Amino acid sequence: MNGKKQGFPVGLKITKPRQAVYSALEQAESPQNALEIFSAVREAGEEISLATVYRTLDVLTQKGIVSKTTFPGSETAVYELTKNQHKHYAVCMGCHRVLPMEHCPMQAFAPLLAEKGFQVTGHKIELYGYCRECAGKV
Repeated sequence: MNGKKQGFPVGLKITKPRQAVYSALEQAESPQNALEIFSAVREAGEEISLATVYRTLDVLTQKGIVSKTTFPGSETAVYELTKNQHKHYAVCMGCHRVLPMEHCPMQAFAPLLAEKGFQVTGHKIELYGYCRECAGKV
């Protein structure tokens, strides 16, 4: 099964593990670490090893299907589909919860940068702070 299906580039073999990892990321509301992806795939009834999840994430990252990020305060990498890249997040430095932001703050800045002759071709915005639960502990 080669070809373009579910965001896979032409020429990349579509295997069951790749489809399962892709599906788990497609259903996720925020970036997921490898263990969360592994759990989601297993909960969906697929037999897969954690090593296979890591290998699959490496391939999908190399092919540009998945992006890998490490948020400050956490050594664990998280992954999301590149087609979901226009999402922005607030990350709690206490519990590392990732909260999706509903609006893109870049919309306010792009025209100001354009006035100065700068053309924005992409962006990634992450805010760091403390959630309600963690703020009281700081």
